[in-house]
Amino acid sequence: MPKFVRISLLSLLAAGCAAPSLTYVEPMQGERARVRFATGTSGLTILRGYDDSGCRTNEKEWMRLIRGNNPMIESSPRKLGLPGWYQHENAAKEIYVEASKPQTLMFIGNETSGTTAYRCGVPLTFKFEKDRDYEVSFHLAPPNCSVAVSQLGPTQPVRTPLQTFDNRISDETAVCLDQFKKMRW
Repeated sequence: MPKFVRISLLSLLAAGCAAPSLTYVEPMQGERARVRFATGTSGLTILRGYDDSGCRTNEKEWMRLIRGNNPMIESSPRKLGLPGWYQHENAAKEIYVEASKPQTLMFIGNETSGTTAYRCGVPLTFKFEKDRDYEVSFHLAPPNCSVAVSQLGPTQPVRTPLQTFDNRISDETAVCLDQFKKMRW
C-alpha cells in the first residue's frame, strides 16, 4: 500500500474515532454534589452511568479520561475549583452530580504492558450528599483495578476515604458483568 494511502487511512480513522471527553449532562438545579472523577492510567478510561444498580437501564457514557495527551480524546478541561487537584487535565473532570439518589456507575480502564493489553472494570453504586465535594478515583494495577471514593475537605486538599470498590465479582456486581463485556464502537 502506498505511503500516502496509509497515512490518509490512518488520519481518517483517527478523526472518526476521536470523542469528546465529557458527555454527561449536569443537573442545573436541585440537590447536587461536586465530584472529581479521575484516573491514574495512561490508557483510556471510560465512565458510564446507569439508571439501575444492575447496569441494565439507560446506559450513558459520562466521560473519557486518560493520563497525558491522546489524539483519541478531545480535551476539554473541566474544573469546578475543588481542592487538591494534582492530575493531568485529561486525567480528571470535576462535575455536578445529582445528590438525591444513589448513582450507579462503571469505570472501564485499559492499559498496555509490552505486547499485553489489559482491560478492567469496576461497577459501583454510591449516594453523594448535597453540597459536599468528592473525588472518585480509578486505579489499574493489572490484573486488578479499584475505585476509591473520598470526601474532600472544604479548603484543604484533605481526602477522607469513604469507600473502595474493586473488580472482584460478587452477587451485587455480577449483574454488571454483561455491560463490561459488551463491545462498543
